[in-house]
Amino acid sequence: MRTVGDATLAPGESTTVTVEINASERGNFTVVEALSPGFASVELVDDDGADFSGVRDANDELFATYGDRENVTLQYRVTAADSADATTHELTGYGDFGLEDTRATTTGDGEISVSTDGGSSVIRSVDDATLAPGESATVWVAVERDQAANFTLVEEFSPAFGSVEIVDADGADFSGVRDANDELFATYGDRKAVTLVYEVTADNDATAGTVYEFDGFADVNGSESPTAGTTEIDVQESSDDGDVSAARSIDRATLEPGGSTTVRVAVDRDRATNFTLVEEFSPAFGSVEIVDDDGADFSGVRDANDELFATYGERELATLVYEVTAADDATAGTVYEFDGFADANGSQSATGGSGEISVQASDGDSGAVRSVDDESLAPGESTTVRVEVDRDEATNFTIIEEFNPAFASVELVDDDGADFSGVRDANDELFATYGDRENVTLVYEVTAGDDAGAATAYQFDGFTDVNGSELTTGGTDELDVQSGSDDGWDLTRSADDTTLEPGESTVVSVEITGNETTNFTLVEEFNPGFASVELVDDDGADFSGVRNANDELFATYGDRENVTLQYRVTAGRTWTKTPRTNSTGSRSSTPTARRWTSTASSRSQSVPTESPAVAAVELTMTMTTTGVVMTTTQTTGVPTRPSPLTPRTTATMRTPTTITVTTAVTTRVMGTTQTTTRTTMATGRTTTRATGRPRRRPPRRTRP
Repeated sequence: MRTVGDATLAPGESTTVTVEINASERGNFTVVEALSPGFASVELVDDDGADFSGVRDANDELFATYGDRENVTLQYRVTAADSADATTHELTGYGDFGLEDTRATTTGDGEISVSTDGGSSVIRSVDDATLAPGESATVWVAVERDQAANFTLVEEFSPAFGSVEIVDADGADFSGVRDANDELFATYGDRKAVTLVYEVTADNDATAGTVYEFDGFADVNGSESPTAGTTEIDVQESSDDGDVSAARSIDRATLEPGGSTTVRVAVDRDRATNFTLVEEFSPAFGSVEIVDDDGADFSGVRDANDELFATYGERELATLVYEVTAADDATAGTVYEFDGFADANGSQSATGGSGEISVQASDGDSGAVRSVDDESLAPGESTTVRVEVDRDEATNFTIIEEFNPAFASVELVDDDGADFSGVRDANDELFATYGDRENVTLVYEVTAGDDAGAATAYQFDGFTDVNGSELTTGGTDELDVQSGSDDGWDLTRSADDTTLEPGESTVVSVEITGNETTNFTLVEEFNPGFASVELVDDDGADFSGVRNANDELFATYGDRENVTLQYRVTAGRTWTKTPRTNSTGSRSSTPTARRWTSTASSRSQSVPTESPAVAAVELTMTMTTTGVVMTTTQTTGVPTRPSPLTPRTTATMRTPTTITVTTAVTTRVMGTTQTTTRTTMATGRTTTRATGRPRRRPPRRTRP
């Protein structure tokens, strides 16, 4: 049995070939490996104690002879010629077993390809990996090259689709679809990056379980680079019970031996029914654990860790969450494959989405994490980025950071003693190479373009290359650009009375004046909550309400420019008493000051225990709008709340409003009765946060 370490080489690169022989009770034998054409060099790495072994001068054949052996493992290294161009080396071999005069052919890997096109990335993505008969899906094939060249994209389909149509050839010189709907092509001249878009339609008579397989490549001067990414589309029956859409997502597609990751299977049905989710794994994981079955009637994992299930009754939506752990002895290159379906009344719908997890050598675990000082910039602004690497042991490695789109400028601030480092002229990539290091922190500064539009998202993609093994950098992976101003919106709060006795009420008005109509939501928060909060006039809000705790209210408006919201708040009547010792040594009860922390300030104020109780209630107003982007003014200690609307712009009231509850307290000191009052006002601060509209992330680059 022959195994090739790397079946695709660049000119001058090497790989190791392993031949395992089981010659139980057959005595003396000879192993022969023939290589056509010959390599630039062939070297025996380990002949496992052969009596005789050698390589022919032409580097096209080697042999090893063993006496009275049963099992042996022969290893040799081959190196492609520096001048090799689109070459395929065929590997054939056999074993001659002397005592029985028997020749057995070597099975396993039989080819090694040499490609000069090492600077090309070809990725296929599909918007829907599961179709009903007659349904369509859009396919994207994205090509990115280090340098411009002439090339042809070829896409093949088995079986043929019902129809194939090119939607956008991205300026191809020539393009077309074969009449049989089983192949298409697009030819480009002197291009670096293209995206071919086409639409495929499943046959009307396609049966459930049919799998359309994609096979494609980019041909550059006769050298073929295989297309990576999505490789198949499944067909499922449309169900009278309501269509089922089950999709699987995996947090990490690559694990080290013993490493774990979380898997989610989301089900979305047209209407409620009974169904069962089944997930199967091949090979079995080291362990499988259900984290959250989302209220399943029954759920469980098979003891062999190769299957789990969850049964739901009369449900439309469900999300099953579970954790899988690779076996501790899993070898690099092991691929765990997922296969699953949703069974609704006997009709099975295949689960789409992510379908496999690969195992790679841990190699000291780089632990690379990216952090950004400010994840939101105005056009032309800059921020500092840090990439921290923490390894178990010292080794050589390179940090790569890629940016899409390119920044206006990228500058290395501190490469932490890198042997080599630099930024590409296009400001879309940087690198830093370190020798024999464990821990490093790479610091660089990025600047958004002056002409960057609101809702632009700069995406970070990076990895640490350790002896050819790429470990993805975690942490922050996106930086948003927002418009430079929040002018055009005037947000004002006013209260009829800002000082209340316990049990008293006052009316608060919030006025919003905009420069254009839009959808938005007002949120008012109170810290601490009042005894009661009542909406007096929501000015025609589509939705409005008060939280039971009387610490928050909201009002949602559609296509409005100016509104005035009015509500009534009522102070509570209760305080606590803390015993204290007066000057005579006797104990007295004095109201203890309640300690309120303003939501708009990181400071808190309290009234000493010998002073009357004063409650300062801080009001924070948040407005969330669709399609409006405002300036970010970051204030430490101001909490933000996620809005039910997306995309969103969140603005906090500029004018702080504090309603102070003042309580008159009567105390008896040394036989004298004293009545005192004390008022404390809290100060608010201003915060505005903004995020842009939703964006479709482009496909991530896969390095060959």
